[in-house]
Amino acid sequence: MWDWLFDNIKLFSNVVFSIELALAVPNLALNVYFAVRLYRLATINPNLKVILVTESLFFGYSTFAHAIANFIPKESVRYADGNYVVATIFHTAMWITVVSHFYFDMKYTLVAIERTIAFKRRATYEMEGGNVGNKLFWIAFLISIVSGVVRSVFTWRLNAHLELDERLRKVTMMDKYIPGLLLSYNIACVGMFYAIFVFYRLSKQVSNLHSLSLSESYEMRQIMSVLAWLKRLIKAFFIGVLANLPSINLISYLHFNRGYDEDDPLILFILTVVFTVTDVYCLITTLYMYQEFPQLRNAVCKDFPCLKISKPAKVLTTTERNAMYFDSLRSSWKHPHDSKKL
Repeated sequence: MWDWLFDNIKLFSNVVFSIELALAVPNLALNVYFAVRLYRLATINPNLKVILVTESLFFGYSTFAHAIANFIPKESVRYADGNYVVATIFHTAMWITVVSHFYFDMKYTLVAIERTIAFKRRATYEMEGGNVGNKLFWIAFLISIVSGVVRSVFTWRLNAHLELDERLRKVTMMDKYIPGLLLSYNIACVGMFYAIFVFYRLSKQVSNLHSLSLSESYEMRQIMSVLAWLKRLIKAFFIGVLANLPSINLISYLHFNRGYDEDDPLILFILTVVFTVTDVYCLITTLYMYQEFPQLRNAVCKDFPCLKISKPAKVLTTTERNAMYFDSLRSSWKHPHDSKKL
C-alpha cells in the first residue's frame, strides 16, 4: 500500500494543488470584497476597520500566491537560465508573502490591543478617528518587514552551499524553508493564546458595566460584536491547529530525522494539505465576520439581495386585529393634555 502511495504521490499532489487553488480563488475574492465593504462602512470604528481590512488583504494575497506558485515550473523562474525579469518578479511576489505571513501571525494580538484601547477610551474613542489603527498597522507592518529581512538573512547564510536559484527559493518562499515555516506557525499560536487571555479579561470587564453614555454604548456594541466573532474564530483556530498538527509533526519528522528536502514530492503534498486547511479556515473566518457584524451583513445584503432572509409577516387572529384597531382608535381620540387613564 505504501509503495503504491509513494509511486502515485505526484498525482495526489496535483489533486491537492488544484483543491488549494479552487479554495484560494474565492478566498481572495471574498477577502478583497469584504475589505472594500468594510472600508466604505461609516458605522464601524475606523481603528478596527484598519486592522480588519489590512489583515483580509494580506492573507488573501498570501494564500492565493502560494496556490499559484505550485503551478509555476522551477525552470521558468531561474536566473541560471536567463529568466531575469520573470525570476525577479516571482521572488519579489513570494517575499511579500513572507511579510504577509508575519503580519497575519499578529492578527489576533493587534485586534486584542485595539479593542483594549477602545474599551479604555470608550467615552471618546468614536471621535478620535483612525490614529490608533494606523499606528498599530504601521508598527506591525514594520515588525513584519524586519522579521522577513532577519529570516531572509539567516536563511541565506544557512544555505550558502546551494546554488543561487535554490538559495533564493528558500529565502523568498515561506514553505521552502521548513524551520522558518514552523517558527511562523508557533508565533501564530502564541499570538492566539495572548488574544484569548486579553479577550477573556475584556469580556469580564464589559459584563460589569451598566450605566453608559451614547458614545460608550456605540463602542461597547462593537466590542461585543468583535468578542462574539472572536469566540467563533478561536474555536475554528483550534480545530485548524488540531487538523494541521499531524501534518506539521510528520513534516518535522521527515525533514529533521529523515533528511527530506522541501521540494520532495511527499513534503510538497503534506505542505499543500496544511495550506489547504488554512484556506478553509480563512474562508470560515470571513463568513463568521459576515454573520457577527450586522453593519457588514446589511451592506452585503444590499449588493446581493438573495442573501437576505425575509421573515414572513405574522398572521394575526381576528381578536388580535380588533384589539390593535381599538388601541389605535383609543390613542387617536385621546387629547395630549388628558390624563393617562381614560
